[in-house]
Amino acid sequence: MRVFTKIAKYFSSAEPEMPGPLEDYWYNDAAGPSALASSGVAVTVDRALRQAAVMSCVKVRSETVASLPLHVYRRGPGDTQDKAYDHPLYHVLHSQANRRHTSFEWREFGMNCCCLRGNAVSLKQSGRRGSVSALIPVPPSSLHIEKLRNGSLAYNVTMSNGSKKQYGEEDVIHIRGMSLDGLVGLSPIEYARETIGLTISAEEHGARFFRTGGRATSHLKCMGKVSKETKAAYSRRISQMQAAGCIVTDEGFEWTPLSVTNEDMQFLESRKFQLADIARLFRVPLHLIQEHEKSTSWGTGIESFNRQFVTHTIRPWLVRWEQRLNADLFGEDSDYFVEFNVDGLLRGDTLPRYQAHEIGIRSRFMTPNEVRKIEGLNPIDGGDDFPPIAGAVNANPQNEKTQEVNDDD
Repeated sequence: MRVFTKIAKYFSSAEPEMPGPLEDYWYNDAAGPSALASSGVAVTVDRALRQAAVMSCVKVRSETVASLPLHVYRRGPGDTQDKAYDHPLYHVLHSQANRRHTSFEWREFGMNCCCLRGNAVSLKQSGRRGSVSALIPVPPSSLHIEKLRNGSLAYNVTMSNGSKKQYGEEDVIHIRGMSLDGLVGLSPIEYARETIGLTISAEEHGARFFRTGGRATSHLKCMGKVSKETKAAYSRRISQMQAAGCIVTDEGFEWTPLSVTNEDMQFLESRKFQLADIARLFRVPLHLIQEHEKSTSWGTGIESFNRQFVTHTIRPWLVRWEQRLNADLFGEDSDYFVEFNVDGLLRGDTLPRYQAHEIGIRSRFMTPNEVRKIEGLNPIDGGDDFPPIAGAVNANPQNEKTQEVNDDD
């Protein structure tokens, strides 16, 4: 029995705490030395989210993914597919994830976690029939992930009453972002703390600058020593002058205007650069966070930016969600699968897309059913055949009649 006890202990016990993405840091907001940026600012998720640029980028990505229709489909004969309204998970994924959260709120929360911490974990709640009846999102502050000796992951969740419960990988849906070990996603806030820290420092500098009346407008120098009694008598007046932007020193009184402006320090330019840097971090076009200075808001320019946003920012996350949900909820051999509908994001490109389909069919390198498959539609009878080339059939009816007469002779 001692041998079996050792074997069980080997496969169930966790390894000692390891540095890297499995540490508690990834799921807590404690601002320790590791969270301190070179600018001297402690960068935490909460503090980063207070920046308008970070908040805007996270909202754009999260709300976009959450607002897209998510359907459960059933594969049919051939390449047909139909919405599986009768499947137990259709309502869960499309409308109501659990009693508290709608599907929109559940996906929005998951994307928020992925954007800020790199991981989103939800618990599977089984219904009476044994199938998954609800998906419960786990707050990152209540979650600790550890790697077991057998290589699997254990999800330790702190409940609302303070008790702790451990779940296996089969009990959760874990959507991870970019990862270096394939187990846990990296926190964008941690890896970009220098960029975010500089943005926070610039904003704090601006707040202090304008709290003192903008910039110092003048300098009042005292020509000679001033007694304590005199300083006390003028302290109230001096404080008023300082609040108005006047610098006061000792050694006589000599008033000098200051010509250094906030623009000379290129403060505004620095702020604009930080805004672009945050947008670059989250791969969000500037016009989507209400910055139009370096982009056009008219014509095809904005449509091109929107296409790039859908293709290079949103689509990778949709694939992450679809593949993880399909693997953890249906399995690879299932006839059911989930898929996002992105037609709403591409409505502005409907006409060019349909024109391209028409050219493909007319040029005979695409069949109508191939086009219908691209558009998410079922095939039709005769759709696998190329349409006849205009003028190819009965091109010369007179010759056909002459040939018929000759054959009769």
